[in-house]
Amino acid sequence: VDRVGKTGGGTVFLPVGRYTLANPIVVREGVTLRGDNDPATPAESTVLCVTAGKGDADGPAAVTVERGSGLRGLVFWYPEQKLPDPVPYPWTVASADMPDNDNQTVEDCVFVNSWRGIRIGPSGNELHTLRRLIICALDTGISVDSTTDIGRVTDVKIGPFWENFPGSPEANDVLAHMSAHATGADFGRSDWEFIRG
Repeated sequence: VDRVGKTGGGTVFLPVGRYTLANPIVVREGVTLRGDNDPATPAESTVLCVTAGKGDADGPAAVTVERGSGLRGLVFWYPEQKLPDPVPYPWTVASADMPDNDNQTVEDCVFVNSWRGIRIGPSGNELHTLRRLIICALDTGISVDSTTDIGRVTDVKIGPFWENFPGSPEANDVLAHMSAHATGADFGRSDWEFIRG
């Protein structure tokens, strides 16, 4: 990712498989990190197995996206996450804190059992696109704040989508936890946001 960023941007492709993400990464400006994701069979897609930040909800996001960068076709799974006593983690994906923070895209991704899914802001930002996402988050699914120009959130499903992974709890148990303890979407200041189901 760093090398592609230094050459002016491009796509880094991860084929179907499981990749351990033990340390946070930054997707550099102009770079797209892309996998191969079939929403019908997320466990058989490009799966990033996140262990980074366990127990530290305020730590750096597992994946930070700089301006003009994106994530596509990836599945994020926390193999050490359990119910009924979930462990806090930092955001799975967060926008970078940088000047002219704009044009991040996250699309065709699945968040299997994040503590916190996607954060845009709270530093000033513009023109994010969150599209065709499936999010199971045990604390917060999406947080958007300080958006000063058109953000787009389309085709985002938030619910108990944890099945088909090793050690996954019953869907009813996930739903009960989310209903009692989680926030699906938290919108702070947004001067202009298109939201479509």
